[in-house]
Amino acid sequence: MFLRLFCITTFCYLLLLLELCDTAKLCYSGRNKMYSSKQCSSGSFDINYVCQKYTCEGGRSSFTLRTCAMKSTGCIAGTRTCRFSGGKGSCQRCEGDLCNL
Repeated sequence: MFLRLFCITTFCYLLLLLELCDTAKLCYSGRNKMYSSKQCSSGSFDINYVCQKYTCEGGRSSFTLRTCAMKSTGCIAGTRTCRFSGGKGSCQRCEGDLCNL
């Protein structure tokens, strides 16, 4: 009986911890001025998302990309396109909801 209560309590604490973690659940997603909010996770217990805003300036085509991304990956969205067009890219990452405005 005590073990069952302990397991249920532990499970509830884990759910609460996952809810309080610093991670993005919603990010803006799109290109330039055409973007909208998007859910990062597919509904599982993924707690490792960040929002990104990649800006490419100069070159043949300046652009801004907004995306969700895994914390473990760098800002890879748009890097190759920016380099190919001769521009200079910069990336901002943040962990709050809809923080990549």
